[in-house]
Amino acid sequence: MDATAPASPADAADRFARPAAARPFGVYVHFPYCAHRCPYCDFAVTTAPVPGGGRYARAVLAELSLRAAPFDAFRLVSIYLGGGTPSRWAVEEIAEVLSAIRARFGAAALAEVTIEANPESCDRTRLAAWRAAGVNRVSIGVQSFDPGVLAQLGRRHDPGTAARAVRTAAEELGNASVKAAQAIKAACPSDYSLTPTGRLAAMEQRLQAVRLAIEESKQ
Repeated sequence: MDATAPASPADAADRFARPAAARPFGVYVHFPYCAHRCPYCDFAVTTAPVPGGGRYARAVLAELSLRAAPFDAFRLVSIYLGGGTPSRWAVEEIAEVLSAIRARFGAAALAEVTIEANPESCDRTRLAAWRAAGVNRVSIGVQSFDPGVLAQLGRRHDPGTAARAVRTAAEELGNASVKAAQAIKAACPSDYSLTPTGRLAAMEQRLQAVRLAIEESKQ
């Protein structure tokens, strides 16, 4: 778990100029487990089996109890479940963690609760379960709508699955965003600007650009 404040310099200066009770902050909860590791990924992830019996949720709740006190006077405005692949996390454990965060910090100002998901995970049953757990936004790891780029990135979905996932998530939650990779080696510069945004314009969803950095070990 990581508690973060707004990133822009103006927001940062403003939040420290106001009383602590008015300072907004967000809670990030990391779920590191993935079914496989994409070749471009350098995040803290593992392909080890997801721990059973609620063990990971208990570890997150234990960390919450240790780290929450300095933020008790702040105003919780967002929760973000990232990874890894948090869409692989048991929904009852997600609900337990979200409930504990709300109980600790209050939810009067809580505007957005986001979960990251792969397109193949965004079926209506799962989306409805996340909504019931308190999630109101899904960030979908599309990366590209180009099949060649998807193969290059080691993604397991195809463009059709990605497009359906975005539409279904928007219908079920009313709030979806799409992660698209930028600066992909050997991809045409126009691929990024034309392929995802053309699809997204029709779907009226937000775009999150993820710029890839080329490293010797990943070429």
